[in-house]
Amino acid sequence: MKKTLQLLTFCLCAHVAQAQGFTSSNLPIVLINTDNNAPIPDEPGVLGTMKIIYRGPGLRNYVTDKDSAAFLNYNGRVDIEIRGSYSQAFPKKAYGFTTLQADNITNNNVSLLGMPEENDWVLHGLSSDPSLIRDYLSHNLSRQIGALLHEHFFFGQRRLLIT
Repeated sequence: MKKTLQLLTFCLCAHVAQAQGFTSSNLPIVLINTDNNAPIPDEPGVLGTMKIIYRGPGLRNYVTDKDSAAFLNYNGRVDIEIRGSYSQAFPKKAYGFTTLQADNITNNNVSLLGMPEENDWVLHGLSSDPSLIRDYLSHNLSRQIGALLHEHFFFGQRRLLIT
């Protein structure tokens, strides 16, 4: 009985462990390639290229569109680093990146996914908030009491999240 249970457990684990290929999404697809395939550190950042594939609201996005200019919302240089302190230990990382011009030095103010032009951006993983509501509620409450906040968007409601 014990051997049968172990074999069944092994078979179930082996079946679950098979990876699925990521080919498309209803959300925008962000592709980041660091120079020389360097790991993304916490300060200082590492240089790389980033592409954002976005066909538009309600349309499916495909990884195969990575070289189709018509579907690239951004295709350029970035300086990227892991963001946070305690949260760096979480399995889902948050990243901060700066959009750069081709010289890798000059900031490049761009509009990403319809948001206002800026050069400092955050891909926020929200690892400690699986409901994804705490951040949304705190920013809305802050706005209601008149606190000055940075531009903060919820995708779909204008915010980009890592999922």
